[in-house]
Amino acid sequence: MADPTQLTSIFGISPETLSIIIVVIAVWDLAWRCVAVIKSTKLNQPLWSIAFILFQTIGILPILYIFVFSKWKNKIKKKK
Repeated sequence: MADPTQLTSIFGISPETLSIIIVVIAVWDLAWRCVAVIKSTKLNQPLWSIAFILFQTIGILPILYIFVFSKWKNKIKKKK
């Protein structure tokens, strides 16, 4: 694992700033993941909920689910 002082010297930012960035990313990911888990549970898609819990994607997978994949199932149901 890299030493935090090496990371800060590579990116040219202070350790405090790096800590703030990490906390902001963690809160961002948690917020999107919670919304996606709630939506997938309401749509009775438990495998998606498990995927959100297992994969750390900085909010990318939950955002894609909320705005793309969850709507596919609704469109398929409406066509039937």
